[in-house]
Amino acid sequence: GRLNSCCQWRHKRWIILVAALFELFWFSGYNYGYNALIPIYMKLGVFAYQCSPTEPNCPAQEGMFHNAFIVWVVVQMCLVTGAGFLMDRVGLRVLKLIAVGVFFVGTLMFAFTSRDSSALFFVAGIFVSLSSVSSLICNHQISSMFPSSRGFVVSLLSGAFDSSGFVTFLIGKTVHLISLQNSFVILACCALVYGICMSLFALKQWSSEMNPEGEQKNAEGMGIPEKEDEMK
Repeated sequence: GRLNSCCQWRHKRWIILVAALFELFWFSGYNYGYNALIPIYMKLGVFAYQCSPTEPNCPAQEGMFHNAFIVWVVVQMCLVTGAGFLMDRVGLRVLKLIAVGVFFVGTLMFAFTSRDSSALFFVAGIFVSLSSVSSLICNHQISSMFPSSRGFVVSLLSGAFDSSGFVTFLIGKTVHLISLQNSFVILACCALVYGICMSLFALKQWSSEMNPEGEQKNAEGMGIPEKEDEMK
């Protein structure tokens, strides 16, 4: 549609790739670096009910953070198939917008997790882990713009996603300058704005390999010619 053709720059695919790498590094799977935030959350009293009044910061309290991480990963692996199913039904752009919204909510939950709302730590991680991997799946379609280097581009995008644990490390190291809550609120707002822009201007509704019924088979995709055309 109009969004697909509004930006026709000469080096558009390279700009989109750099933008996607930036997004996946700063606004995706930062939950994998949760270890860096455990001491901070423990000081805030998250899961403090696991300890007796005479033994603050006990091993049981720390163990709850690791249990939460296991829950995040299991739920993510179980539900990520649904993201793929949804992408086939509603397209890249809609799935991306949904993922951005869920990521925003999950990150805000991390911001407001406290002693009295310790359970939010579980829910926040589930939201962030599932939405971030959904966003990664959408961004992987950008590799279609680079037919001769598709595997390399996928590896770059996956590497940026896996490196995003640096975000929590950075938040942990700067907590004396900016509060944990403010850091996550800023992260959530930036991710929301950036993600919406990526959804509307970097991704197309459908890639060339996933033309829905009712659309022309040769509809404009993301740079890959149809297999039938390649065989001619």
